[in-house]
Amino acid sequence: MSQSPTLLLLLLLIAGCQKSEHISLAPAQSPFEVFPKKFQQNILVEHTAAEWTNVSVQAAAQLTQYQLAYPSRIHTVALHKDDWLATPYTDYFIQNHGGSTHTPAAAFNRQPGILTANGENGLSLLSPANWLQAIQQQPLHSPIAIALQSQITGKHQAALTVYIAARDTFDSSLRLIIYIIKNKVNSLFQIGATSQYTHLNVLDSVHPSAEGDTIQINDAIIQNKIYQKHYPQLILPTQDLSNLSIVAAVYRQHPFDFRQHRVLNSQKVQLGANKYWD
Repeated sequence: MSQSPTLLLLLLLIAGCQKSEHISLAPAQSPFEVFPKKFQQNILVEHTAAEWTNVSVQAAAQLTQYQLAYPSRIHTVALHKDDWLATPYTDYFIQNHGGSTHTPAAAFNRQPGILTANGENGLSLLSPANWLQAIQQQPLHSPIAIALQSQITGKHQAALTVYIAARDTFDSSLRLIIYIIKNKVNSLFQIGATSQYTHLNVLDSVHPSAEGDTIQINDAIIQNKIYQKHYPQLILPTQDLSNLSIVAAVYRQHPFDFRQHRVLNSQKVQLGANKYWD
């Protein structure tokens, strides 16, 4: 029995529609769960600053220029010393990185100076004359990559998940430190600046402690797996939360020799936002 072309076309359309009902799409994978292809070496700049010296104003402008020259790679944290923005962490940091006789001074991934001016070879905290060279000496690639997922959970609280992807394993324990920093803080007594001067990337607090958390990236963690560390309750300062950012850094700390300290990588995110792999 013959069938009309119209009937055959209708049957084919019905069969096609029935087949499409059985197609299922896999759920989209979170970007945090995708092992990164790029392991960019970022540069953590932990620098001292103070309102009682005009050199801090010049140094801040210098760092801003470097950030423009190396976009997305430089993360600065201003550790104020002996002024109203100072925290106890500043003295702790200076003491644990060989000391410093001048302000401002800066550590670049906590790497000791090489071929420096002013006789600063082997020092972690370098004077501004050595800053550009210290940046240029940093490698382009890191053994680890960091991504950050942050959320404001209350008026003065936030949650943070740190994702760490490693291309290598590490025999010794590493440490993870979290900086809460505030931006565009109006100065009160800054020497060498106008009354409209604002401080950038000022350290507010350190989590979970001055030494950070111990993390293990060793044979127990298979390569191409992503390590996670969750902080469900970060206490925030009582101020405009839109001015806050988070800087996370993974570093190796030597128990006896500050010259063996080394930041493996760092990452920065605006509070309440996400920062995926570089």
